[in-house]
Amino acid sequence: MQTMDPRLLKHVIGAAIDMGYRAIDTAYIYGNEKAVGEAIQAKIDDGTVTREQLFIMGKLWSTFHRTDLVETACKNSLEALGITYFDLYMIHNPMSFKEGPDPIPKIASVVQFSEYDYLDAWFGMEGLVSKGLAKSIGVSNFNSVQLLRILEKGKIPPVINQGTPVEYKNSTFAVIDDPLVKVMASGLGVSPAQLLIRYQIDSGHNVVVKASCANHLWDNLQALTFELEKTQIDALNALNKNKRTFTFKGMGETHKNYPFLEPF
Repeated sequence: MQTMDPRLLKHVIGAAIDMGYRAIDTAYIYGNEKAVGEAIQAKIDDGTVTREQLFIMGKLWSTFHRTDLVETACKNSLEALGITYFDLYMIHNPMSFKEGPDPIPKIASVVQFSEYDYLDAWFGMEGLVSKGLAKSIGVSNFNSVQLLRILEKGKIPPVINQGTPVEYKNSTFAVIDDPLVKVMASGLGVSPAQLLIRYQIDSGHNVVVKASCANHLWDNLQALTFELEKTQIDALNALNKNKRTFTFKGMGETHKNYPFLEPF
């Protein structure tokens, strides 16, 4: 679950768990950890699930990259959610912002960067595993060079590099609107969204879906009811234009660790 009106969270998360969803993705910067935690607790209290049956993901924000701040930030998020550990905790992005209460600190509209580095954050992340605060750790929105640096300098390898297009994206034509996608989906009797979710699954990728109502949650699940043939996957692969749809536009392009200057 990503950014959503907190008033809807209990209903939507409750519906998701009732339908069989077990992975919940949240983050400090979304500002909804307390509401997400209350929604989860309600489904635990009514006996629908146990905590152990859920896979809860959280993310360390950019103002907490200093090594000694990582554990405090993680504990604060756990407390807000009302849980004692994350199944997966990630560094939200590799850019480090100036420490303090403002999540995007600015002076005269210019984002203020930290002297610390994502590697400092990673060393703190590794400590979370040894203390049982996170069962696994990973990163989000990193490039290949940054991943290699963590692999070389760190003790624990990241289990995932997650990408998540929220509000910071460019104007690249959305693949969901591509004529081929629409025609292929129509031929299969599914929606373009269902087709693209299935494409990711059949390509061997784990998919974190976003939905703001129970109907969309149910629609997304229907991607599990069919499979694509190799020719269809190949046709969708051919839509690749080597362009990014998520670029952190308007935030951090001048940062030394801005991740999207590398090809991948």
